[in-house]
Amino acid sequence: MFNGEEGRIDNFQARFERIVSKKKNIERTSGVLYFTLPGTIHAVVFFPVRQHLFVQDRMMTIYYPLEHKAFIIQSESPLELPFVNGFMLGLRRDFGLSELGYEMDFYRLYGDTLDSYWKPKLNTPSLHNRVKLRSIGKSLVSVETSDSSQSSSSVLLFDNFVETPLGKLMATSLTKTVNTPKEKYKEQLTFEMILFNTSFPDSILNFELSPNTTIERVHW
Repeated sequence: MFNGEEGRIDNFQARFERIVSKKKNIERTSGVLYFTLPGTIHAVVFFPVRQHLFVQDRMMTIYYPLEHKAFIIQSESPLELPFVNGFMLGLRRDFGLSELGYEMDFYRLYGDTLDSYWKPKLNTPSLHNRVKLRSIGKSLVSVETSDSSQSSSSVLLFDNFVETPLGKLMATSLTKTVNTPKEKYKEQLTFEMILFNTSFPDSILNFELSPNTTIERVHW
């Protein structure tokens, strides 16, 4: 759970729409997300196909109920849906960078706007060379990353905030732009009809595959 001065978040559900634009291709996905802290995710996708995505720790189940087919993925490390993780990390002033191995290099304050610049504590190839966080008031509004050559960069923007039981504001709109030598794309995600600390439907609480489901198991 996430604890705060005014309360806590145990779970939330929301309608979502995800749009990914890459060159001339536009992919849309919509459905309902059920998220239980610290990290159990159940996404029911309605468009473009009927699908269930269930993520818990090191296992992900991708289920197609109309085709009676499922893939169960077992990983050596914890799995997550990045776009959901981005929303939750947006509730943290440092975007979880301290836990990832970054330290603050310096910061600049302009009125109620704070720009903080972060660098890896160690020379770790998997970490970005520099990360810039911008907060306005108590809300994180952007995350910018870049490598040392400036050839790869990303910008993550948070917008349309709602108040949470933590007494903090949570963005309901996220826009990510990625620019690397290999790919360029834009991803937009919006949440609507958000309910915190709610009772999930029985179909979610007691979710299971139908008896006649064909299962393929994959190990990562």
